[in-house]
Amino acid sequence: MKKRFWYSLFIVLIGFWGFLFAKPAINAYAQGAGFTVSAVIPDNQYNKQATYFDLKVSPNQTQTIYVYVQNLTNQNKTIIAYPNTAYTSDSGSEAYNKNNLKGFSKAPYYLSDI
Repeated sequence: MKKRFWYSLFIVLIGFWGFLFAKPAINAYAQGAGFTVSAVIPDNQYNKQATYFDLKVSPNQTQTIYVYVQNLTNQNKTIIAYPNTAYTSDSGSEAYNKNNLKGFSKAPYYLSDI
């Protein structure tokens, strides 16, 4: 019985020690860009269910495409849009790292080059 008491007391003291000297949790909050961008899908969209541009075009055909930008904040924003080629990352998700495109994309043409 005495061993059990000392053992229990030891466990309680270790727990109290950890509680006393533990660093408090620091909350981190990620802030987004504060805006969303979505494609305005034209009539010649190949896959009507896609939320990205999947256009059916002929060689040498030109077309103006549009995106809808929505500001999610009450502050004015200046946004400069650049076309960028997407690719599938090693994890299987879509990625848009324009600086690392050559090693990942197998596309014959890059949107950013058109």
